Amino acid sequence: VNASSPFPAAALTAQRFTKADFGRSSDRLMSFSVAQDPASPAAVYLLGEFALGSSGSQHGGWTLIRVQGGTPTVVGSLLPGTGETATYVDSLGADNAGNLFAFMWVRTPSGASRLYTSSALAFGAASPPLDMTTSGFSPGRPAYVAGTVAGQIYAYAPSGITGWIVPMSCVSQNA
Repeated sequence: VNASSPFPAAALTAQRFTKADFGRSSDRLMSFSVAQDPASPAAVYLLGEFALGSSGSQHGGWTLIRVQGGTPTVVGSLLPGTGETATYVDSLGADNAGNLFAFMWVRTPSGASRLYTSSALAFGAASPPLDMTTSGFSPGRPAYVAGTVAGQIYAYAPSGITGWIVPMSCVSQNA
Protein backbone atom coordinates (compact mmCIF):
# COMPACT_ATOMS: atom_id res chain seq x y z
CA VAL A 1 0.00 0.00 0.00
CA ASN A 2 1.33 3.41 -0.90
CA ALA A 3 0.46 5.20 2.33
CA SER A 4 0.89 8.62 0.71
CA SER A 5 -2.07 7.98 -1.58
CA PRO A 6 -4.07 4.98 -0.34
CA PHE A 7 -7.26 5.63 -2.32
CA PRO A 8 -9.10 4.69 -4.50
CA ALA A 9 -9.70 1.28 -2.97
CA ALA A 10 -9.17 -0.41 -6.35
CA ALA A 11 -5.53 0.68 -6.14
CA LEU A 12 -4.95 -1.18 -2.88
CA THR A 13 -3.16 -4.49 -2.91
CA ALA A 14 -2.45 -6.86 -0.06
CA GLN A 15 0.99 -8.22 0.60
CA ARG A 16 1.83 -11.11 2.87
CA PHE A 17 4.95 -10.97 4.99
CA THR A 18 6.56 -14.05 6.46
CA LYS A 19 9.29 -14.59 9.02
CA ALA A 20 11.72 -14.85 6.09
CA ASP A 21 10.96 -11.21 5.20
CA PHE A 22 12.23 -10.37 8.71
CA GLY A 23 15.40 -12.44 8.12
CA ARG A 24 14.14 -15.17 10.46
CA SER A 25 14.21 -18.77 9.28
CA SER A 26 12.88 -20.80 12.20
CA ASP A 27 11.50 -18.30 14.71
CA ARG A 28 7.79 -17.66 15.28
CA LEU A 29 6.26 -14.18 14.88
CA MET A 30 4.37 -13.38 18.11
CA SER A 31 3.28 -9.79 17.55
CA PHE A 32 3.94 -6.84 15.28
CA SER A 33 3.42 -3.13 14.94
CA VAL A 34 3.41 -0.88 11.90
CA ALA A 35 3.95 2.83 11.19
CA GLN A 36 4.32 5.01 8.14
CA ASP A 37 7.84 6.28 7.50
CA PRO A 38 7.68 9.98 8.48
CA ALA A 39 10.43 10.78 5.94
CA SER A 40 8.81 8.91 3.04
CA PRO A 41 5.00 8.49 3.02
CA ALA A 42 5.27 5.72 0.42
CA ALA A 43 7.12 3.47 2.90
CA VAL A 44 6.13 1.72 6.12
CA TYR A 45 8.03 0.13 8.97
CA LEU A 46 7.00 -3.20 10.53
CA LEU A 47 8.34 -4.16 13.95
CA GLY A 48 8.08 -7.89 14.63
CA GLU A 49 8.48 -9.59 18.01
CA PHE A 50 9.68 -13.21 17.81
CA ALA A 51 9.91 -16.39 19.84
CA LEU A 52 12.91 -18.64 19.25
CA GLY A 53 12.23 -21.82 17.30
CA SER A 54 8.91 -23.29 16.26
CA SER A 55 7.86 -24.09 19.85
CA GLY A 56 8.22 -20.42 20.79
CA SER A 57 9.09 -20.98 24.43
CA GLN A 58 11.92 -18.42 24.62
CA HIS A 59 11.79 -14.73 23.69
CA GLY A 60 13.73 -14.14 20.48
CA GLY A 61 13.75 -10.35 20.33
CA TRP A 62 12.58 -7.94 17.67
CA THR A 63 13.34 -7.24 14.03
CA LEU A 64 12.44 -4.06 12.16
CA ILE A 65 11.82 -4.04 8.42
CA ARG A 66 11.09 -1.16 6.06
CA VAL A 67 8.79 -1.80 3.11
CA GLN A 68 8.74 0.42 0.05
CA GLY A 69 7.35 -0.50 -3.34
CA GLY A 70 6.46 -3.94 -1.96
CA THR A 71 10.09 -4.74 -1.14
CA PRO A 72 10.95 -5.47 2.52
CA THR A 73 14.41 -4.53 3.80
CA VAL A 74 15.68 -5.66 7.20
CA VAL A 75 16.80 -2.60 9.19
CA GLY A 76 18.10 -4.49 12.22
CA SER A 77 17.38 -6.75 15.17
CA LEU A 78 17.49 -6.40 18.93
CA LEU A 79 17.77 -9.28 21.38
CA PRO A 80 16.33 -9.27 24.90
CA GLY A 81 18.50 -9.74 27.97
CA THR A 82 18.99 -13.14 29.59
CA GLY A 83 15.81 -14.38 31.26
CA GLU A 84 13.58 -11.60 29.91
CA THR A 85 10.18 -12.78 28.72
CA ALA A 86 7.77 -11.45 26.13
CA THR A 87 4.89 -9.13 26.94
CA TYR A 88 3.57 -8.87 23.35
CA VAL A 89 3.66 -5.09 23.80
CA ASP A 90 5.68 -3.36 21.10
CA SER A 91 4.95 -0.26 19.10
CA LEU A 92 6.32 2.45 16.85
CA GLY A 93 5.88 6.17 17.49
CA ALA A 94 7.15 9.43 16.02
CA ASP A 95 8.20 12.66 17.65
CA ASN A 96 7.20 16.09 16.31
CA ALA A 97 10.39 16.32 14.20
CA GLY A 98 9.57 13.22 12.12
CA ASN A 99 11.90 10.80 13.92
CA LEU A 100 10.47 7.30 14.33
CA PHE A 101 11.18 5.19 17.43
CA ALA A 102 10.51 1.60 18.45
CA PHE A 103 9.22 0.82 21.96
CA MET A 104 9.60 -2.78 23.15
CA TRP A 105 8.47 -4.04 26.57
CA VAL A 106 9.69 -7.18 28.33
CA ARG A 107 9.30 -8.69 31.78
CA THR A 108 12.58 -9.06 33.70
CA PRO A 109 13.40 -12.21 35.71
CA SER A 110 12.44 -10.26 38.87
CA GLY A 111 9.03 -9.44 37.36
CA ALA A 112 9.60 -5.75 36.59
CA SER A 113 8.50 -4.22 33.30
CA ARG A 114 11.45 -3.11 31.18
CA LEU A 115 11.29 -0.80 28.16
CA TYR A 116 13.82 -0.90 25.32
CA THR A 117 13.80 1.93 22.81
CA SER A 118 15.63 2.43 19.54
CA SER A 119 15.39 4.88 16.69
CA ALA A 120 14.17 3.32 13.45
CA LEU A 121 17.18 4.68 11.54
CA ALA A 122 19.65 2.81 13.76
CA PHE A 123 17.46 -0.03 14.96
CA GLY A 124 19.32 -2.44 17.19
CA ALA A 125 21.35 0.30 18.85
CA ALA A 126 19.03 0.45 21.82
CA SER A 127 19.28 3.03 24.53
CA PRO A 128 19.84 1.73 28.07
CA PRO A 129 16.60 0.04 29.16
CA LEU A 130 14.15 1.76 31.46
CA ASP A 131 12.96 -0.40 34.36
CA MET A 132 9.56 0.47 35.76
CA THR A 133 9.73 -0.64 39.39
CA THR A 134 6.68 1.27 40.64
CA SER A 135 4.30 -1.13 42.37
CA GLY A 136 1.38 -2.12 40.16
CA PHE A 137 2.83 -0.77 36.91
CA SER A 138 1.87 -2.60 33.74
CA PRO A 139 2.59 -1.37 30.23
CA GLY A 140 -0.94 -2.26 29.10
CA ARG A 141 -1.32 -1.18 25.48
CA PRO A 142 0.35 2.23 25.54
CA ALA A 143 -0.22 5.05 23.09
CA TYR A 144 2.86 7.06 22.16
CA VAL A 145 2.28 10.77 21.60
CA ALA A 146 4.78 13.36 20.38
CA GLY A 147 5.71 16.13 22.78
CA THR A 148 6.50 19.71 21.87
CA VAL A 149 10.24 19.28 21.12
CA ALA A 150 12.26 16.86 19.00
CA GLY A 151 12.75 13.52 20.74
CA GLN A 152 10.04 14.10 23.34
CA ILE A 153 7.48 11.31 23.45
CA TYR A 154 4.89 10.48 26.09
CA ALA A 155 3.67 6.94 26.68
CA TYR A 156 0.11 6.75 27.99
CA ALA A 157 -0.35 3.25 29.44
CA PRO A 158 -3.71 2.01 30.73
CA SER A 159 -3.57 -0.63 33.46
CA GLY A 160 -6.89 -1.69 34.91
CA ILE A 161 -8.30 1.24 36.87
CA THR A 162 -4.90 2.98 36.82
CA GLY A 163 -3.27 4.91 34.03
CA TRP A 164 0.37 5.80 33.68
CA ILE A 165 2.10 8.65 31.85
CA VAL A 166 5.76 7.98 31.03
CA PRO A 167 7.61 11.05 29.70
CA MET A 168 10.64 10.14 27.56
CA SER A 169 13.40 11.95 25.77
CA CYS A 170 14.43 9.86 22.77
CA VAL A 171 17.53 10.44 20.66
CA SER A 172 17.42 9.91 16.92
CA GLN A 173 20.49 8.19 15.52
CA ASN A 174 21.54 8.35 11.91
CA ALA A 175 22.26 5.06 10.21
